[in-house]
Amino acid sequence: MDSSVGRGPLPFIQGRGQIVPGLENALYGMSAGEEKDVVVAPCDAYGEFDAELFETLPRSVFPADTVLEEGQGFRLRTNSGQVAVAYIDSIENDQVTLDLNHPLAGCRRALKEGD
Repeated sequence: MDSSVGRGPLPFIQGRGQIVPGLENALYGMSAGEEKDVVVAPCDAYGEFDAELFETLPRSVFPADTVLEEGQGFRLRTNSGQVAVAYIDSIENDQVTLDLNHPLAGCRRALKEGD
């Protein structure tokens, strides 16, 4: 998860989409100094976990000198040119399985004072 503990408040401009929609919507109408507990559902944050968002690729599509490890992240370009981030889920023989879910997909977190 994420926290601003020890780093001070997270600056953002309301209405600009700089934070997840569920949190942004919950903060509308609040005044400076006001506190509120908020629970953001996955669908209003990083999305639900999607078991279909895994892709298995041959090791040969990665540069030969790249050390691959489970959990390692990569920036990729989709066929339409968009940038996507994928994480190595597993490596078996010459096959690398990537997880294209956001690392926080499916997470539900209550934000409380101090977070």
